[in-house]
Amino acid sequence: MTRCWKPGQRPRPSGPFSARDVNLSDTLFALVEKIVSLRDLHRSIDEAIRDAYGWRTLDLQHDFHDLEFLPENDRVRYTVSTYARKEIPRLLLKLNHERHAEEVAAGLVDENGKRLKKKENLEGAPEASSREKTKTAADGDHGLF
Repeated sequence: MTRCWKPGQRPRPSGPFSARDVNLSDTLFALVEKIVSLRDLHRSIDEAIRDAYGWRTLDLQHDFHDLEFLPENDRVRYTVSTYARKEIPRLLLKLNHERHAEEVAAGLVDENGKRLKKKENLEGAPEASSREKTKTAADGDHGLF
């Protein structure tokens, strides 16, 4: 009969096992705990980045998923869902187009993304750079960039 172990519970072999078997079991259990901990960290990082972009409604659905671009006999990985993997680049592209439009409107780049020369003010001194004009987090701008 197969027994299911609760998280945090260490399985102990019963029967004629040597000390080496017990040590190996402890080592494997410790390794599994570290893998689960690493997965939790990855999930936390993914969710923090998602939240920083303001996409809190995007459900990442972390779990074991088939990845179609991997070899057929080795496709399963712990990752975000297929939907999330396709939605994230779509949202990033949309954001990229919005930022580009803002830069064109501000006269920083042309339609092709080529930087435009800095305009000079009436006194001949170069105008403040876009970085100097941009508010910092200390000034109250709490955006991602």
